[in-house]
Amino acid sequence: MRGHVHQRAQQCKVADFGLSRNTAGKDYYRRNAVSAPIPVRWVAIETLKYDVSTLASDRWSFGIVMWEIFTFGERPYAGLQNNEILAHIDTGKRVRRPDGCPDTVHTLMQHCWSVEPEQRPPFKGRTGMAATLLALHLAGSTTA
Repeated sequence: MRGHVHQRAQQCKVADFGLSRNTAGKDYYRRNAVSAPIPVRWVAIETLKYDVSTLASDRWSFGIVMWEIFTFGERPYAGLQNNEILAHIDTGKRVRRPDGCPDTVHTLMQHCWSVEPEQRPPFKGRTGMAATLLALHLAGSTTA
């Protein structure tokens, strides 16, 4: 898997190794005409539409990384050209559910891909992704 760092046992941190940008003290980053190209298959809908990236945009991308893990490295939106992806997700479509992906994980992925950034689960805290997975599991989700 690309873009990961193992810091200690039982811990893995996802990183982009080159796409991070200085936000100059703001909680967002806005691309401009001279900005580097973006990986359209991994970025959030607001980044594709408005050239704005926030921590919530990272949560969308994390959902795609989870999808890659459960598909054993398949290419997101396979069969679509880069210029077709915005129209695909703008109509509410997302990547397909990975074979054998537990309901809990797929539900979390879907939350990560909410159109409204504030509806995406945070990384930490009582409402964070790990807590969300545990709550979904305890609610009785199964494997597809």
